Amino acid sequence: MVGVNQISREFGALLRDRESGSRRMSPQFVERYYRGNQSFVRRLKLERELEWHSGCVNTIHFTPSGRTLISGSDDQRIVLGDWQTGLPRLRYHSGHVNNVFQARTLPLSNERVVVSCAADGC
Repeated sequence: MVGVNQISREFGALLRDRESGSRRMSPQFVERYYRGNQSFVRRLKLERELEWHSGCVNTIHFTPSGRTLISGSDDQRIVLGDWQTGLPRLRYHSGHVNNVFQARTLPLSNERVVVSCAADGC
């Protein structure tokens, strides 16, 4: 059985690897590493509430760099924002006529192209 202190040390090392640009700290690696780890999940806490939408938020997605959070909502808007400061950087109407269910950046777009899908089928 792995102790809480060992998990904390390992997670700290993983975060340092991410900050230094190591490939080892990909989102897929973290998901595999911590999936089902009850001790880790119990220690999660609310960092901040983001009030970027007027409707129910249906999707959130971190860009590959981890600097920007993209969200889509029932208000048909997409917001790109700084999750650390809580400030939105860009807010726009998606062009959909129904709830936005997914919004992500395209791979190899340097986080400059956002695609979305909604309940309107588009």
